[in-house]
Amino acid sequence: MHLEENIALLSKPELLEKIRAAQSRIACGESVTLEKTTRDILGKDEL
Repeated sequence: MHLEENIALLSKPELLEKIRAAQSRIACGESVTLEKTTRDILGKDEL
């Protein structure tokens, strides 16, 4: 990650929580796609 992205994440702790939740699902073996994970984290309907 780039410095700017890290700063943005630190300024929005709710995003960090969502990223950690996604990492946990992946670690448990859940099949995920980049698109689904991005939507879950950012809350966007379309990429």
